[in-house]
Amino acid sequence: MALTRRQTLLAALAGPLAGCAGPRPTRLIGAATRDGRPHIVCAELQGGVRWATPLSFRAHETLPWGDRLAVLARRPGTELVVLQQADGEPLARARTEPGRHLYGHGLWTPDGSHLLTVENDYERGRGVVVVRDATLRPVAEYASGGIGPHQLAWLTPGKTVIIANGGLLTHPEQPRKKLNRDDFVSSLVVLDVTDGSLLSTLEGPVAQASMRHLTVLDDGRVWVGYQYEGRLPRTVPLVALFEPRSNTLDHPEADALTWTRMQHYVASVAAVPGGHVALATCPRGHCVTVWDLEQMQHLRTHSIRDTAGVDWDVRGQAFALTSGRGLAGRLPLPELLQGDAPVKPHLSVYRGWQWDNHVTVI
Repeated sequence: MALTRRQTLLAALAGPLAGCAGPRPTRLIGAATRDGRPHIVCAELQGGVRWATPLSFRAHETLPWGDRLAVLARRPGTELVVLQQADGEPLARARTEPGRHLYGHGLWTPDGSHLLTVENDYERGRGVVVVRDATLRPVAEYASGGIGPHQLAWLTPGKTVIIANGGLLTHPEQPRKKLNRDDFVSSLVVLDVTDGSLLSTLEGPVAQASMRHLTVLDDGRVWVGYQYEGRLPRTVPLVALFEPRSNTLDHPEADALTWTRMQHYVASVAAVPGGHVALATCPRGHCVTVWDLEQMQHLRTHSIRDTAGVDWDVRGQAFALTSGRGLAGRLPLPELLQGDAPVKPHLSVYRGWQWDNHVTVI
C-alpha cells in the first residue's frame, strides 16, 4: 500500500522521535500581562509560574543567551532590559537614542558579547540595526535596507542576518497608525553585520502584505509570515519560503478557505529543524496552520483560540504554544500529522495571565 504524505513525514522523523521516552520538563519564557501590567514570565510548560518580573513597558520577543535574557519593548516603546534567566532579576537597562523606537525583536551575537536591536529612525523614515555591547550601549548601527524592520535571524552566525522589513511607516505621536498603509514596500534583506553592507534585497511580491516574522531552517531557507494591510475581504497568501542563495520567494499551495481562515494575520512562525514541517499561528482566526515545506503545501489547520506564541521544543519533540487566553501547551509532532480528527493540545492554564505574541522554549 502506498504511503500517504503524512506517513512519509512521520517515517522520516521516526529516528529522533524514537529516542524520546516521553516529554521532559520544559520551561517557557515570554511576555505576558496580568491585571493590565506587563511582565516577563518564566513558566513550566506543564503548568506553574517559576518567576514573573514586572516591567515598565510592554515587551514582545524574549532573547535568552547563557544565563541572561534580553527583553525589548514593542513598537513604539524605547526601553530594553537584560535579566538573569534563573530568577528574572535585572542586570542592565537602556533606552533607545532620541528619535528612535524599538520593534520588540532582536538577536544576540553567537558569543553573547553583543545584542542587535531593530529600530525605527522615525525622523528620517528608515529602519536601522543597532549593535549594543554587554551594557546595552550602542557601538555601531547599520541601515536595515527598508522601513519597519521587524524580526531578524542569523543566516551565517556572526556574519550575515536576514531581516524582515515590514515596510510600514509609524511615528510615536500616532503609535497605532500606519502612515503609509496604502503604499508601502515590504522586503527581505540579507545584511553583513561585520561592515553593514546589504548583500541582497527582495521586495515582497504580494501588494500590501507586510513580511514580519521569520525562522531559519537547518538548510538555510527561511520560513516567513505575513500581515496583510489591504482592503478586505481578499484572499492572499500569508506564508512563504525564502531561498537566500537564489534570492527567491515561494508561496505554498493552499485553498482559499485556508487563507481566509487565517484572517490576514500571522503572529509567529516556527519549524522542525530539518523536518520539513512548519507552523504559522493566527490568533485572529483562532487557528494554527501546519505546512509541508518539502511539497510546499498546506497540511492541516487546528482550531485553538487566540493562539499566537510558538516555538519548537527539541527535547519534547513538540511545538510549544501560548495563547492570549492564558493557556500554554504542547502539540506533539505525530498528533499534528496523523489523521483528520481535530488535535487536542496538552494545555495548562495560567490563571490571570495573558501571553503575548511570542514565546521561547529554554
